[in-house]
Amino acid sequence: AGMSEQKLQSAVIEVWNKIDLLNSMSFVPPEAIPVCAADGTGVDDLLQVLDAVIGAQTEKQMRTVHFPQELMPQAMAFLRRHGSVSEDSLTIDQ
Repeated sequence: AGMSEQKLQSAVIEVWNKIDLLNSMSFVPPEAIPVCAADGTGVDDLLQVLDAVIGAQTEKQMRTVHFPQELMPQAMAFLRRHGSVSEDSLTIDQ
């Protein structure tokens, strides 16, 4: 199943189940993943697409990181230079 880069980045995967009940695959859009959960048809294709989408989305994942207070200015400067920071907060562990 071919997926455009735009589809990969949108993280929307169109899956058509019960394809065993269709008389013709011409109804299934080319960007959709046709599967039959009953017999497993198309499941490998779906897993490959999921892997590709998750891989493409890895760069967009949000992480919570912890640094010692004395390293916070350098850590925040590094993160801002090499990524994006959605929230600055400082929690001091007692």
